[in-house]
Amino acid sequence: MLAHNVMNRKQFERFYWPHLKLLLDAYAEKGMNIRIFTEGSILRFADYFKDYPKGVLTFHLEQDDPFAFREALPNVAIMGGMTTDLLSNGTPEECVAYAKRLCDELGKDGGFIFSENKMLSYRNDAKPENMLAVCKFVNDYRL
Repeated sequence: MLAHNVMNRKQFERFYWPHLKLLLDAYAEKGMNIRIFTEGSILRFADYFKDYPKGVLTFHLEQDDPFAFREALPNVAIMGGMTTDLLSNGTPEECVAYAKRLCDELGKDGGFIFSENKMLSYRNDAKPENMLAVCKFVNDYRL
């Protein structure tokens, strides 16, 4: 999803939501899970997704706070959370501490897939020592 970033609520309701809702409803009716990568922020439209049952929607968050998103939409799965900003500018200890917080707070009841918030494409998107520390933590950690 991308266009929602430049739309106000009225435009979203008129041009975007009716078509997206048709697709989401069709997949939900078949019992399928829909993964939505939200480029930018989608939190301001959270109320449109609140009526879908658990197991239907997974949001891969790019700019939204995953903790605020979980509070707004406890019925959806969250993917992401590990910020590329922290991976590129933080220390290994800071990265692991944040990864632990994500897992502990968002993963305790399921519905969380640990991932970065943006695709790591360039050398400076993450320090190697940070990636190694986070990968080791994730591989070794158990809730």
